[in-house]
Amino acid sequence: IKQLSIIRDLHVARSEAVAGVFGPDTKTTRALDAVEKEVMASGRQHVSTEHVDGHSLLHVVTPTKASANYLGKDCLACHQVPEGTVLGVVSMKVSLDTVEAEVASFRLKIAAAAAGVSLLLLVVIWALTRHFVTTPLEGLTHGLRDIARGEGDLTRRLPVRGEDEIGQASSIFNEMMDNFCRLVRQVGDSASQVSTQAHE
Repeated sequence: IKQLSIIRDLHVARSEAVAGVFGPDTKTTRALDAVEKEVMASGRQHVSTEHVDGHSLLHVVTPTKASANYLGKDCLACHQVPEGTVLGVVSMKVSLDTVEAEVASFRLKIAAAAAGVSLLLLVVIWALTRHFVTTPLEGLTHGLRDIARGEGDLTRRLPVRGEDEIGQASSIFNEMMDNFCRLVRQVGDSASQVSTQAHE
């Protein structure tokens, strides 16, 4: 297990209760540190983070306790100790560098996704604004400017999209053009009558 890249240290140690029955663990290569001794004495798991040589490590020390049914086996019959007795500890230090790198990568992906969504929303807002606001206003402005210059197309009408202020302005422009055309026709008809009477 220690050969896995994320495992920096793995230590399994027997308690005195086990050593008294089976003898000391000859495979143990080092003495217990202060944290392992505390877990051995208290029977409570220890979890902490450490920073060693620029690397983040998760330090977990877990006690193993005697039980009448531990993974299907009766520890009490084998070790001849009361239930709940600490039989030893498993101490492991796991590198968090890979986890932190994955978290950083995930944050970048989230930021990129948020930027993409924001850009998409901006494009949609721009398109809607262009369709419902800018284009009608430009049409209204050009139409009024052409009329003011005497270059207006009398058949020109603006599309009315909705009943908001822009829709009302477009509707008023169309109504004004209708009235203007009617006035032009009336003036034309009057001029024709005057011309006819003059020739008579």
